[in-house]
Amino acid sequence: MRLSIGLKFGFWLGLLGTLLALSAGYYLYDRSRDLLLKAVDEKLLAASQVLSHQINRAGRDIEADLRLMAALPEVRQIATLPADAAAAKQARAQLGEIFGQLLATREQYIQARLIGVADFGRELVRVEHDQRQSGQWRTVPAAELREASHQPYVYETLRLAPGQFYFSRIALDK
Repeated sequence: MRLSIGLKFGFWLGLLGTLLALSAGYYLYDRSRDLLLKAVDEKLLAASQVLSHQINRAGRDIEADLRLMAALPEVRQIATLPADAAAAKQARAQLGEIFGQLLATREQYIQARLIGVADFGRELVRVEHDQRQSGQWRTVPAAELREASHQPYVYETLRLAPGQFYFSRIALDK
């Protein structure tokens, strides 16, 4: 059985049409995929730039707070006086109040501590948000102060020159 020329011509036209439709569909898919990926990349870049600016601003705010705290006379007294001296105890109480006000104004801070070099990096003053009362803070009693010399933020900070700051990795506290 011989097919007529019309059937042959129709078959080849149908095949050509199908191939053209498939190639046009693939081109449209590939082009729209590229445009979508480019748009997502641009949005991701913009979002990461905004986040980067916010992190940098937060870092500058933290550094300013640290410079202020380091310049307090109470910190100098605690660092230079014997731990059992009455003036040092009064300076620790005053510094606890100052740290408490810092926590009250900077809600993103969980705690503020002054860690000494002696006695295995024992905390000298620690103030933290009170878990029992929202928005309140408490000065941790001397018996609950912890040793922290094994923490990277302590021994890495000790390697720095005065006026430099060490920002540690974010880690769980306990």
